[in-house]
Amino acid sequence: MEDLESIAEITNKDIKNLNKRVAALESHMNQSEKIPQRATPPRANSGNATVAPQRSDSLAQAANLLGCFRDQGGAVSAGTSGRDLNGFFMDSPNMTTTTCINECRRRGFAYAGTQYGHQCFCGDSYGRSGTADNCNMACSGSPAEICGGYWANRIYKTFQ
Repeated sequence: MEDLESIAEITNKDIKNLNKRVAALESHMNQSEKIPQRATPPRANSGNATVAPQRSDSLAQAANLLGCFRDQGGAVSAGTSGRDLNGFFMDSPNMTTTTCINECRRRGFAYAGTQYGHQCFCGDSYGRSGTADNCNMACSGSPAEICGGYWANRIYKTFQ
């Protein structure tokens, strides 16, 4: 049990440090010139997809991290109905943050959220159920990364 508490403590410290880095990056980005938005690609219909994991870029992820937010809705078998990010859902045994962000970006959604270690949700709005403090599950495709938690999305911007 002490090992789990130590891991949770390390993870919480890592999250706090990451949030500090994100705030510093956002401050720096606000002082920099605005980069023109890229064209938004067309959206595909909701459904499950299998996507190969892609190389992780933790600095870019940190710059796009918005936080941990509660989710609600039905079982994932029901799709995205009632979910906080309700545009598209996929499940992967190789889920990473980059995989999720890239899939949501490819489909034209503004936000990506990893949940429960192996799920990815996409949408154009988030946060209607408030913040959460339990984004503490390792990604199935990269145990060093956090992929949300139980009914908790770790939300990222998909476009800078």
